[in-house]
Parts: sequence; structure tokens; C-alpha cells
Amino acid sequence: MMMTGKHLVLTLTLVVVCCLAGCKVDLGTDGGKGEPSGGGFLGGTTAGQGLDADGIWLGNTPENTASDITLFMRQGRLIMTARGLAYFGSYDPAVSGSNLTASVDVYNSNGLKLTNTPISINGNRVNETTLTLAVDAVIFNGTTIANPQTMNFTLQSALWERASALELIAYDWMIDIPSQSFHLDFPIASTGVLNPGAADSDGCAYSGALTLLDTTKNLYEVGLTLTGTGCDPLTGTKYGGYASLMPDDNSLLIIASNGTHAFSLQLTRQ
Repeated sequence: MMMTGKHLVLTLTLVVVCCLAGCKVDLGTDGGKGEPSGGGFLGGTTAGQGLDADGIWLGNTPENTASDITLFMRQGRLIMTARGLAYFGSYDPAVSGSNLTASVDVYNSNGLKLTNTPISINGNRVNETTLTLAVDAVIFNGTTIANPQTMNFTLQSALWERASALELIAYDWMIDIPSQSFHLDFPIASTGVLNPGAADSDGCAYSGALTLLDTTKNLYEVGLTLTGTGCDPLTGTKYGGYASLMPDDNSLLIIASNGTHAFSLQLTRQ
């Protein structure tokens, strides 16, 4: 089933810098999962000594200088979207020097997991604002979906260091795509819980809540359930991930997975 309506899975170019009201995020031909893990300390004697990897990062590959890769990292948990693929997993806090090792699953445009076993990512915290990741190939049923590649990231300090608070996200959010006859209402109460009526025009209902992680950082924990035949193939419980007010307070990006499927929503205030 191709991604239409609520199947708003992760296209990096849009989810990072999408400033259009109610924009749809689509993976194109390829898609995330989040598993919490331990802390992400990067110690040692190299240039990145004593620096952890936490932050919101924007990146690119050497052959493409545009910053079209988004990376969320927090205390061992990694969520990345890169050119039609989404990578969700964890990184190892037991590192050598500034080296970083991660194990991630990858999802496609239908929100389905491509990886039977996680792939590896190896990285280096070059300095305070620079991170480099070497990502293994993604192979599904013998077909190479993505070749091995090196990604270079810059820390988005201003975006990451913005304070979070439930009152900042307590609005009636929406996505409206007239060309696809699609509309989603996503009202969030002052407690972070979704109000009744969180549903889309395909017949998919959303329930759950967004909660605070660290009030000094622009990142929220997501816990959602999708019910109804209109959700297929994403119907399910225990969708977990991150939300962030980006690129500004009028836009809320949600990325979540339950380990077998993944989706994202780029919401705007009504």
C-alpha cells in the first residue's frame, strides 16, 4: 500500500526544513523505530573528548552538500531520516575515544521494516559541533536499497537548546492536504494527552500522549496508538518516538515506531 493520507512516513528533506502549512511527509521509495537505551557518553583523548552525542543534527553526504539528513540523538537512542529511509535504534555508550557505534533498524515508504537484523553505524564526534557517521548498506531480500555511505552532521544548537513545556504543544494541530482529500485533526490537551477527536479523514483514530523528557531541550517523548481500518497497515499500539517543535513553534514534527512499522506527522497549528 503506497503512502497516502495518514501514511506520513519520513522523508528527510521535508521533515527537517518543511515550513509549509500542513505539509505531508512521505518516504518516496524507501522509511523508523525507536528503542530507548542507556546514556551516550563519548570520552577519550580525541578531538571529541568528553562530549556526548545528544542533540538535533542536520547532515549531508559528500556527494550532496545540501543538509537533507535529520538526526535525533538522546542518551543512547537514535532516530535518523535520510533520503527516503528512516533509521531507528540505539548507540553504545561504552565507546572508545570519540568513536560511536550504533545498531539500527530501517523502514520503507509503507512504514514496514526492511531489516531482518539491525545494521551498524559507526561514528566519530569530531568536535563540539561536528559528527561523522559511516552507515552500512541496507539490503532487503537480496536487493540493495542503500549503499554504504558517510554522513557529515552539524549540531543545531539553537534548535536543540530551546526549552520544552507542555503548554508549548497544547494546541489544536492539523494536517490538511486538499489535493489528496486528506485532513487530520490532532488536538493536544495541556496535560500532553490527545483530546477526543484526534482522527483523520481516512478513518484512523489516534490516542496517547506527549510527555516531557528534559525541559531544557526541544524534544518530547511520544506514546501513541492507532486504531481503525483507515490506519492500515499502521494499525497498532505502543508507537514510541520523539516530537520536536521544528522549524518553529507553529510546526510540530512527530516520528514514531512500534518496532514493525513507522510513521511521521508534520503538524501545524489550526
